[in-house]
Amino acid sequence: MLAEAADHTVLAVLPGREDRTVLSEIFARAHWTVLTAGTLAEGLLALNRSPITVVITENRFPDGGCWKDLLGLVQDMMEPPLLIVADHLADERLWAEALNLGAYDVLAKPFCADEVVRVLESAWEESNKRRLASRGRPKRLAATGGLEM
Repeated sequence: MLAEAADHTVLAVLPGREDRTVLSEIFARAHWTVLTAGTLAEGLLALNRSPITVVITENRFPDGGCWKDLLGLVQDMMEPPLLIVADHLADERLWAEALNLGAYDVLAKPFCADEVVRVLESAWEESNKRRLASRGRPKRLAATGGLEM
């Protein structure tokens, strides 16, 4: 079962209402906060309103957008959420492309609760590691070239 964490929020950007409902039910049992969006535009609004730990997004959207569009946007954030791509095929080609471009993982649809929980537990742990690492890392001062602790 996923760790209870009020500061960890999942954003599901999926056009299919059934997919969003299934994920909402899985996360409700795990005591995680889940926000849902049916379009990339709705997903971007949610990202700007709330701190998000993990984004689960559709491989391709009916309007022509895809997960790469969202990945490019979240990678520019100060603390970017981990991005997981969801697809009916979820084949090796998608998995390799997603990981090579910076996504965290790929989930097959229809969603299997055990697999969703496994992937999200792993993402939650990775997110915590990244947060701790970024807090302990010295920051460069642009003007002086010195280090700020």
